[in-house]
Amino acid sequence: MKIPKRLSLNTARTLFLILSMFFLQVGCALTTRDAITYHTFNYPSPPTEKTSVSPDTLMVYHFLLDPEIEMHTLAISCEKGSEKSILKHRWQENPADMITELVLRDLKASGLFARTVDQLSTARYRYALEGLIRQLQGEIKNGKAFARLVIEVSLMDFDAPLGMDKSLMRETYRFEVPSVDSKPESIVAALNQALKDFSTRLRTDIRAALDRHSAKSKR
Repeated sequence: MKIPKRLSLNTARTLFLILSMFFLQVGCALTTRDAITYHTFNYPSPPTEKTSVSPDTLMVYHFLLDPEIEMHTLAISCEKGSEKSILKHRWQENPADMITELVLRDLKASGLFARTVDQLSTARYRYALEGLIRQLQGEIKNGKAFARLVIEVSLMDFDAPLGMDKSLMRETYRFEVPSVDSKPESIVAALNQALKDFSTRLRTDIRAALDRHSAKSKR
């Protein structure tokens, strides 16, 4: 059966539109993928100190993420209390992995312990550091943007003398760092600054905890 010429042209146009939409969608998908920005945390390592406060080894356990925290994409809380994930702005790695690596790096450089190792190490250790990330996000309120970081940390001494508390330190760190604007890149930069501030304060508190512990042990 011969298809009328007019019907053939209409069919051809329909097929063309369908194929055009298909390739447009594929093209958009590729463009969207190419347009995705991956973010990471990084800042200069602190100066290395040669004098150790403790002759023992510290193990840094892998920090954990609160189940409410968005693991893959940047989360920004808006003024009305809603929260949205910026799908085109994603984390290069699990935020907990990045934070753990930086804390480990900074503690190694600090000279607080004779040796600082990660959770994969088989080395014998006396001290252990644990962390739980409670909040990691941007916030836009009253037209201003902020980065919010909340981390709970505990330091344990597994070789504490009999009768002494094995817990040397339990702290909750809260940081609110202003962002220059509400762009995702700026909020990530503010989060990065918050993380740097956290690491600095953490090392100061660990040093103080070790000094207190040493003083108690000598009594």
